Amino acid sequence: LKNMGNSCYLASVCQLVMGLEEVKARYGSVAKDGRPGRERDVLCQVRKLADCMARGYTSREKGDDPDDPTATAMPSMFKKAVAEGSEDFCTGQQQDAAEYFRWLVNKISAHEVDSEVKLGGLFGFELEGKKTCVPDGKVRYTSDLANVLNLPVPKDRIKWEEEEEQDPKKMKVEGQDEKKKPKGSLSLYECLDSFCAETDVPDYTWSHLGGKAAAKSTQGFKSFPKYLALAVGRYEIGPDWQPKKIAVDVDVPLELDLERFRAKRIPGEVEAPEEAPAGFVANADALAQLMGMGFGKNACERALLNTGNSDAESAMNWVFAHMEDANFNEELTAEEKGLGGGGVDKMDVDDGGVDEDVVASLVANLGMFTAEQVRPVLKHVGGAQDRAADWLFSHMDSLDADIAALSAGGGGGGGTDIPHQADVQVCGDGKGLYDLLGFSSHIGPNTGSGHYVAHILKDGEWIIFNDDKVAKSVNPPLGKGYLYLFKRREGEVASW
Repeated sequence: LKNMGNSCYLASVCQLVMGLEEVKARYGSVAKDGRPGRERDVLCQVRKLADCMARGYTSREKGDDPDDPTATAMPSMFKKAVAEGSEDFCTGQQQDAAEYFRWLVNKISAHEVDSEVKLGGLFGFELEGKKTCVPDGKVRYTSDLANVLNLPVPKDRIKWEEEEEQDPKKMKVEGQDEKKKPKGSLSLYECLDSFCAETDVPDYTWSHLGGKAAAKSTQGFKSFPKYLALAVGRYEIGPDWQPKKIAVDVDVPLELDLERFRAKRIPGEVEAPEEAPAGFVANADALAQLMGMGFGKNACERALLNTGNSDAESAMNWVFAHMEDANFNEELTAEEKGLGGGGVDKMDVDDGGVDEDVVASLVANLGMFTAEQVRPVLKHVGGAQDRAADWLFSHMDSLDADIAALSAGGGGGGGTDIPHQADVQVCGDGKGLYDLLGFSSHIGPNTGSGHYVAHILKDGEWIIFNDDKVAKSVNPPLGKGYLYLFKRREGEVASW
C-alpha cells in the first residue's frame, strides 16, 4: 500500500485485518457487491481494498504491467470513507495504530446493518472485574466490553541491563550516543500477570455498609475472542511532562496460553447488594452563604445541585441566571435528589459524570496519569475504560492541552468519535490458546510521529510490510511490537 503521507498506521493495520480469512471471504470480491461504487460508501471501499489485497489486483497507472508484483495501491478513497466522522483520521497527521484499528473495526461493524455477525464480533471480548469488600468479604462484579486489550507495561517488573559497548568511532560516524543506554526486558506474561493482579482500593463505596471501605480488586477474561488484538503500552509521561517511550523488549511467544487469566467465580461467594442511588446532600457551607444573601433554601439547594455542589460563587451565578424559572423556589423532587451533584459518590455517566471507581482503577493500573487527567477523558469516551486508556496514551504528546480542550467542550486535540463500547459485539468463546499471526511495530518517540511497519507470518515465514515495500524478514522484532494480533486455536465464531 502506497504511503499517502503519514498513512503508514493505516497500511500496517489493513495488512493485519484484510488478510484474515473471514474478511477475505466477506469482502474479498467486488462481484459480491452489486451497489454502485460510491466514494463515501464505507463497505464499498472496504470491498475494493480487500479485493485488491486478496487477489493482488490494483488500480495501476496506465502502462503498468498487470502481472508486475511490485505494483502498489493507493487507498485514498478508503481512507476518506473510513475517516468520516473522525477529526483525527481525516487529517494527514500520524495517528495511533491501535486507535485506528478500533475505529476501523467499529466503523465497518456499524455499517454491516444486514449482518447478524459483524466484523467486530471477531475481536470482541468481555473483561470481568471483581471487588472484594475487606471488612466482610462480600463481592461485586463488573464487566467491560472491548475489541483491543490495552496492556500497560509494569515498570516494577522490568529487568534492566546496559547495552553491550560498541566501537566509539563507529558509533560517532553513525551519529549514536557513545554512552551506554539502559535496556529493559520482560515477558508478555509478566504484563498480563500485572494487569490481572490483585490491587488495593482504599476507599471503595459499599452501599450495604453505608459508606466507603477498603476493597481488593482483580480482573480477568470472561470470554476469549477468535482474534485477540493486544496493544502494549510502551509510553509514559516523563518528569518534564513529555511523552517518552519505555526502552523495553517484551518477550512475546508465538503460542500464547491465556487460560489462567480467565475470570473465575468462587462457590459460596456472597455478592454485595447493588448500588442504591445516593441522595443529594447540599454543601452545608455554600448553602449557608447563599441563604445568608436572602435566597430561600429550595432555590439555594437547586442552584448547588446544578453547579456540582462545589462552591457558593458558582451557585450564585446560576441563581442570577435562573431566577425566572418556574420551579426556582420549588423543593427538589426525590428523582432530582437521586441524580444530584457532589453528594453522589458514583455518578451516572449518561448524566455527564464519571464513575469514581473506574477513575481509581485507571489511575492505579496505568500508573502514569492523575485522577484529574483521567476524569474528563473518561467522560469524553462515555465511561469506557478501554477507550479512556487508549485516548490518554495516544494524546501524550499534548496531554494537558488536549484535556483542557475536552473540559472546554472541544474535541480534545481532534478526539475520535468512536462508537460507544456498548456497541462491541461478543461472539462465542473458547479456550484461551492463541497463535501469533502478526504485529504492527512503531519506530519513533511517540505514536503521534515516527513510522509503522507490519510483520505477518505467512506459510511459516515472516513477511515485513513497510508501506509499498514488501520483503521476507529474517529476524522480525517480536519484542518491539505495539499492536499484536493472535488467533484462537479452537472454537469458531458464528458463521459468516
